[in-house]
Amino acid sequence: MRPMKYLQNLSLIMMKVSGEDISLFLKNCPFLRKLRISQSVLTGDVHISEATPALEDLRIAGCVYLKSAIVNISAPNLSIVCVDARPGHALRFKNVPRVVEALFNIEGPEYTMQHFTSTLSCLTSQLHKLTLYGPDADKLSGKGFPQLPNLKELILYKHTCLLSLANMISSCPRLQCLTFKCFAKAKDATCRESYGALTFRGSCAANIIRSLTYIEESGEFQKIKSPIWFISEYRLQLYVAMISPQLELYFQVELRYQFKSYFLRYS
Repeated sequence: MRPMKYLQNLSLIMMKVSGEDISLFLKNCPFLRKLRISQSVLTGDVHISEATPALEDLRIAGCVYLKSAIVNISAPNLSIVCVDARPGHALRFKNVPRVVEALFNIEGPEYTMQHFTSTLSCLTSQLHKLTLYGPDADKLSGKGFPQLPNLKELILYKHTCLLSLANMISSCPRLQCLTFKCFAKAKDATCRESYGALTFRGSCAANIIRSLTYIEESGEFQKIKSPIWFISEYRLQLYVAMISPQLELYFQVELRYQFKSYFLRYS
């Protein structure tokens, strides 16, 4: 493989790659800043070593591992990481002092809070933004969530109950933004997609918990997370206008919907 010393962005999608292949790419791309591996088959252990000083953004997600694998990540200038978190393979971080944003795809019925706590052990004091998604992410909403003293933004997908997140939020005392995201696809031949997001903002975790309690206990969350997804823009505006006055809290709450090319937001 020829060296590609000026390459800064590399994406490997729907490929079959080994740990040796990845190491070879990193060795021959000394100024690589962003590496994305998605929807691919990984045949062995993956080692992101300190020999890649320029790497800032690493995403290894939605991949299939042919055997129990070890994913070692050691990159001194890495700031954003997105990885699969599964019980079948070990995910280890070392010498990643600049990582401030992490995204974890939580998969596997056997994945536990202990797995997550172990994975996050060397990142807890430095993370500013955390995203949890995947079919089993809701398992992390109970007791035992690791303390994240400097986390300011938390993004979650498809959670069905707000109050169950109180322990998680309390573990992030400086949290200023909590967002729930959900997606839906039309069941007809139009292939339309809808996007919804409910965002809570406050000066600390206690403020956000106060807003969560109001939305959950008033029954408004059930209306928000189960709207008529595929409706006309006019009917959507009526829906937002109807529910908006009930969300006028002291702390800011935003509800957003996106259908095709138009985007509505109120606060």
